[in-house]
Amino acid sequence: MIEIYSDRLSITSYGGLIEGLSVEEFFSGRSMPRNRELIRIFYDKGIFRLSENFLEVAFPFSKEYLSLTPQVTPQVRRLLSSLSKEMTRTQIQDSLGLKDKKNFQDKYLSPALVEGLIEMTIPDKPKSSNQGYRLSSKGLELKRLLEDL
Repeated sequence: MIEIYSDRLSITSYGGLIEGLSVEEFFSGRSMPRNRELIRIFYDKGIFRLSENFLEVAFPFSKEYLSLTPQVTPQVRRLLSSLSKEMTRTQIQDSLGLKDKKNFQDKYLSPALVEGLIEMTIPDKPKSSNQGYRLSSKGLELKRLLEDL
């Protein structure tokens, strides 16, 4: 389960430990992690919690790194996942299967612009008929993060 809060990203895995490995053995360093580098980082930073039934990993976020705010709604996430190149409003809207321009503007486009996740291709002329949108570096980073989860 993945949960995104304003101050952290929390990943909970209900899978459990490798068969035959106790919690004590795991924390003492005896393990066979699938990704040794991630486990080292998690352990060094103290950002995971292990119980008999689940492993929870909570990544703290700072505004300098990536600001996840209430504006990163499911609609904005959908917009980010559909945007792979420069696209017009109509192209984005069509790719999402949305017909209502006002709903798209209010729930998708405006919040993504305000949060700096996307940017205009012609910022000096926001109402241009040739206006396009692309992911900003912040939007690319968030999109990669969400795809990797």
